[in-house]
Amino acid sequence: MIYKNTLLTKELMRKEVIRIAHDAASKLEGRDLVIVGRTNRGVALGKEIAALVRTLVSCPVPVFDYARMTDGYKGDLDAVVLLVEDVLATGNSAKACVEVIRKSGVKSIHLATLICCGKTKPKVDVHYVGKKTVLEEGDVVKVFVKAVDGADKVELYCI
Repeated sequence: MIYKNTLLTKELMRKEVIRIAHDAASKLEGRDLVIVGRTNRGVALGKEIAALVRTLVSCPVPVFDYARMTDGYKGDLDAVVLLVEDVLATGNSAKACVEVIRKSGVKSIHLATLICCGKTKPKVDVHYVGKKTVLEEGDVVKVFVKAVDGADKVELYCI
């Protein structure tokens, strides 16, 4: 892969995570929030969002790893579940996750992604987007999260 450019620096990435947390907290309407991260980076981003939301609404915000939810979601069915993705392209994976969570009885599922990079509308509603970008043929977005990769940034590569 050949490096093309940086889509989000550490500072810009932090700004987007803060904005997502503020937007999510403002839409809780008195309900609890549960965060589900879809990948290692989704979990790490979810933990950052949860820490920020806790300071805004003064309540616990648990974070779960979707990969460990083999039997579906077993928590508060009245809570808002925020599914966190690092990158969203077609939305196929997120849609499948939303369907599994919804089958467990959750009434409200929101989706947040740091980067939305599809050329077409994703197959699932996205409530919170950090940055939108359109990829060219052969482009690949790589999200780096400090807790997983040792650095916070989003870069664009060409294969």
